[in-house]
Amino acid sequence: MDAFEADFGKYAKQSQHLYLKKIFSQSPRLLGDHVKYSRIDPELPNPAREMKRAIDLLQLAGLVHPIRATSAGALPLLSGLKETIFKLLFLDIGLVIQNMGMDTQYPNLMTGPLAEQFVGQEILAASDPYLETPLFFWTRDKGSAEVDYLITEGGRVYPIEVKAGKAGKLKSLHIFLEEKKAPFGIKISQDPLSWIPNLLSIPLYMSSHLPRLIQSISSS
Repeated sequence: MDAFEADFGKYAKQSQHLYLKKIFSQSPRLLGDHVKYSRIDPELPNPAREMKRAIDLLQLAGLVHPIRATSAGALPLLSGLKETIFKLLFLDIGLVIQNMGMDTQYPNLMTGPLAEQFVGQEILAASDPYLETPLFFWTRDKGSAEVDYLITEGGRVYPIEVKAGKAGKLKSLHIFLEEKKAPFGIKISQDPLSWIPNLLSIPLYMSSHLPRLIQSISSS
């Protein structure tokens, strides 16, 4: 973490370092939440303008990855982009755990936001390294429905819900399937690999196999 901060001088002015350090140090604590600049540091002047610039710089450096909100259920996902609503994915889940002072031997370590961070990293790792891969999550225009990730494969959009435990409802996922007519939904959790009509269940450790599994089911 110190080494990354030491590199800030290579891509930002000295006056911007305060904002870069704030975003970089606070990002692990914001996982899974909508980013609100006032929560990061309400005392900083012009938080929205300066912090937006800081996030853009950290994204260009590959240290954070915004997860953009969209109401679209088909390509292009940018057609339903909600500019002011986004989450942040941090550089690495190991650094998140270190930054948060978490015990790696804790049996329920992969819960909630950490599970979302892991899946987001795996989606990026499985994508084309020569192309920028934007990350999206779905929010309904009306109501509070929200799906953790949207993934595109073969010109179709598939919703992904990340569940830390074995239990958990998939209400938002089913709303997406009904309203957007997606081929099927995907649940990533501690459950074993399985397929039932309209739902592919994948264990966390197989997240990087998403493209292959989607292609396999779509062609069967």
